[in-house]
Amino acid sequence: MKNTNLKKNFIWNTIGVMTFSLTSLFYTIILMRFSTLKMTGIFSFGFTLACTTTALAALGGRTYQVTDVKNELSPFTYIISKFFTVSTVSIFILIFLLFRDYSFEKFIVVFLLCIFKYLEELSDVYYGIMQKEDKLYYVGIIQFIKSIVNIIVFLLTIMFLKNLIVSVISIVMVNFLFLLLLEMPIARKLNKWNHSTNRQQLLKYFKVNTTICVFTFLTMCLSNAPKYAIDVYLTDEIQAVFGIIIMPATVMILVCNFITNPILIQIANLYNDKKVKDIFKLFKKIILIIFLIGILGLIVAYFLGVPFLNIIYSSNFDKYKLELMIIILGSIFYAISTICSSFLTSIRKISIQLYMNIIFTVIAFIISFPLVKIYGITGGAISYLAVMFIRMLCYMIMTLRKLKGKV
Repeated sequence: MKNTNLKKNFIWNTIGVMTFSLTSLFYTIILMRFSTLKMTGIFSFGFTLACTTTALAALGGRTYQVTDVKNELSPFTYIISKFFTVSTVSIFILIFLLFRDYSFEKFIVVFLLCIFKYLEELSDVYYGIMQKEDKLYYVGIIQFIKSIVNIIVFLLTIMFLKNLIVSVISIVMVNFLFLLLLEMPIARKLNKWNHSTNRQQLLKYFKVNTTICVFTFLTMCLSNAPKYAIDVYLTDEIQAVFGIIIMPATVMILVCNFITNPILIQIANLYNDKKVKDIFKLFKKIILIIFLIGILGLIVAYFLGVPFLNIIYSSNFDKYKLELMIIILGSIFYAISTICSSFLTSIRKISIQLYMNIIFTVIAFIISFPLVKIYGITGGAISYLAVMFIRMLCYMIMTLRKLKGKV
């Protein structure tokens, strides 16, 4: 495995992941300034549903692909399976939306946002090929440029056309053109894969990654359970407000991504070489970093969080300070459990995560729906915190036990 671009990979991956992760923030800011609160709420819910169902389209995602250090599956196997899962999930989400009592505009926007995210998932399989060829910095550069283009296109269409459907169509087209004209050709140039696969490889891939797919989907469901409850009991306007105050929590997940992505292959190699003690040291170091960053984030949010939201969204969020602090605290727990999940996945401890996430998802919906119905947006924040704390506690215990070899 080549590893000559570590510094460049880390820097550009950080830039790319940061820009990519913040695009939804910029979309929301643009909508708050140039559209209505109702449209912002529709977009927020649609984006959430798109991200959740993308977990099904991912079928394991790039983590499994890049940690396949023994090259058990061919690049084309990953590609063809990704196209299959994306197509299948697109059909399922269309059928699901047809049975929802949404307005025509909400139906179209939500479905297009799902297609938008599914195209990003197709891109991800080619990013995996680039990363395995020690060109993770290519991924960072592409994500950076594509994110900037999407934000500019979205801004211009909303400003001048005032039509959310047209704006979402425009960013769907941007993703499609990047995939077709840039990402696929670059990956092909780096790896001259054979355009063939076999049934055994495909069956093996689906068998192994179905577990990853399901637990990732459940993770998205449980983390967004308050939003689904709001969609049932409250209004699109409240959905917009909740989507805005939960937005700062994405920073913690962003931190997780750019810390863990460059070292996933390193973890897999250490485990393959049976250097569990080295993995344990690395794990403790990353958890400490995330915890310290989280504490700093809480302090900053307490003094500057609400004023910052008021400025960038040109609205008043003073009465939501408590909810903001609760959600940021919950995001720290979420980030730590995400780190644990990445470590467990890298060392192929996957099945146990499925059972854990089934339990967490059931708990999330049991807690979220009644709390949101009774206490509104405050209930959504409290349910988020409670579920993330339970999840973090269980994940920490399980990861430490696995790394110490006690089970």
